[in-house]
Amino acid sequence: MATGWMQGAFEGFSGLADVPLFSLGNNPVTPLRLLVGLVMLFAVAWFAAQVERGLLRVAARRPGLNRSTFYTLSRVTRYLLWVVGTLLALHVIGVDLSAIALLTGAIGIGIGLGMQGLFNNLIGGFFLLGEKALRIGDVVTLESGVAGTLREIGLRHTRIQSVDGGEVMVPNSELVLRQVTHWTLQTARRRLHVPFQVAPDTDREALRIATLAAASQVPETLPDPRNEPELWITELHSDYLACELVVWVGRGGIERPAAARAGYLAAIADALDAAGVSRASVTNRLRLPDGPIAVQLHPPTSPG
Repeated sequence: MATGWMQGAFEGFSGLADVPLFSLGNNPVTPLRLLVGLVMLFAVAWFAAQVERGLLRVAARRPGLNRSTFYTLSRVTRYLLWVVGTLLALHVIGVDLSAIALLTGAIGIGIGLGMQGLFNNLIGGFFLLGEKALRIGDVVTLESGVAGTLREIGLRHTRIQSVDGGEVMVPNSELVLRQVTHWTLQTARRRLHVPFQVAPDTDREALRIATLAAASQVPETLPDPRNEPELWITELHSDYLACELVVWVGRGGIERPAAARAGYLAAIADALDAAGVSRASVTNRLRLPDGPIAVQLHPPTSPG
């Protein structure tokens, strides 16, 4: 009895699975084909994600490998698996792949009607992944003012972690079509300008010795004899001397330039105090025009 009931249920399910739901051209779409196609889509998405994670794990475990290259390879592989798996799933469901040309034409019409931004971001994502001009971990400053460390290059946007810890999602087209300042393209080094002021009668040699000694004590300073720290006097005033410490910094100063400037200012202040160099005391002055000044007096008004 149980066997006969199970056999009848299976035959009934098979019959329902072969009932056409609708047709795509000359191809009927049955529940079974639709179910198999959806399962294939989920399986391809899962498999593509596992392949991407596997390649990234291989790059993380072997320090000698180029992580940026493996990241690009993993992303491109994932996208290719998505495309191939989607085409196979559509073929199983019953979609005529020759109709893809019509779909491409429809997409072209959609781009012309207002999807230029999305299309530019998609193409920009492929350019960024293929050219390798930008890599994960690079420090950049965009024309829009966004600055930080590159964390992820996606198909539509790139994720940049700012200095303050926030994550900014930047469209790929901005990275491809606009100016990008790359601080770590060849070497991780950057020149910082740290402005400060001292009294106008300061001994300049004592000032130079104290400032350069302070710069050498800051950890961000690069020990490069070809680019040693310099002291510039940029302006001469009757109230103060405007100075700048010009120093080359490494990765820490590149990622956090504001914090590096604060560290240099603190070190300079301590060094100047220890050397007895007085800092500027700027007073606000009111400059009056030459010649007579017209003064108009108004009679006092009563509180009432």
